[in-house]
Amino acid sequence: MATTHRNTTDRRSHSRLLVTCVLIAMLVPALALLLGSSSHASAHATNYVDGYVYVLNNDLSGSNSITVFNRREDGSLKLAGTTSIGGLGSLTAFADGTQGSLILTHDEGSRLFAVDAGSNQISVVNVHNGHLSLVGTFSSGGTGPVSLTYRDGLLYVLNAANGSTETANVTGFHVDDNGKLHPISGATR
Repeated sequence: MATTHRNTTDRRSHSRLLVTCVLIAMLVPALALLLGSSSHASAHATNYVDGYVYVLNNDLSGSNSITVFNRREDGSLKLAGTTSIGGLGSLTAFADGTQGSLILTHDEGSRLFAVDAGSNQISVVNVHNGHLSLVGTFSSGGTGPVSLTYRDGLLYVLNAANGSTETANVTGFHVDDNGKLHPISGATR
């Protein structure tokens, strides 16, 4: 009984965290434009970095990218930079909103996984103190990846098909120590 309750509680907590991340991902670019280089934003420049906020930009041309913001101790954000992650974004995939299109692993936040819905790929990015380095892009095992979940070296992607003639699916991958994705046999449904 306790295990079932804990799993349900863990799923609810994970769902709440994913919803919060998606909301932040949608609000941060707007906040960055509003704050710009105002005196209010620069007044906080002496505060130390208390964490990072990562935003998947869903770029439709060129290369998809992730923008990093330094989160200060008072909650203010400062643009740290943008890193190309390969792949392409898609308006179709994000028209109805997504949850889990960009996720950070719980093992000390050392890796990001991002969907590239326009090119049917997943980008894997290593994280070190807010600095990003691309491991690579990998086939999502379907069309129109929109959501990811990760735990204990296993990554699952929801491929929404996005109006294509293909069928939506969920595909599973083993993630090796280097961040490379390996499809799990029989784990596409």
